[in-house]
Amino acid sequence: MKNFDTTKQKYLEKGMKEKNIDYAIDAVKYKVNRELIIENLTSKYRNELTEVSNLLLDELYEANGGEFKYANRRGIFWGIFVLIAGIIVLMDYIFFVKWDPIGFYIFLIIVILIFGLLLIFTGIFTNHKKDAFGDLD
Repeated sequence: MKNFDTTKQKYLEKGMKEKNIDYAIDAVKYKVNRELIIENLTSKYRNELTEVSNLLLDELYEANGGEFKYANRRGIFWGIFVLIAGIIVLMDYIFFVKWDPIGFYIFLIIVILIFGLLLIFTGIFTNHKKDAFGDLD
């Protein structure tokens, strides 16, 4: 919270309501989309200006480590993992199937094991948790 204290004081002095700033801080912490935060801050209920809300969010995201801090790191990891698995299967096909007719059965066993492990580990390491706003992680 200490990252946000100076920003909070700055916008309190500008006349923004404390509950709106607290909402924006919580929304940034829970990775809510920027457009949704702006829409909620500029609604009739909260009644904030779009320009001020954008400036507030810029500073809050900067204090939190960046707007795209959590952007699809798992997707990059699993993409690289699947690419490596594909290269292994291709090398297996080239070395076993092309040069040895019995190697075809070895090839099938290895392919089934690799993709079975891929499915198991993808299911284990990608746990989707709901945050405080009910959105999936």
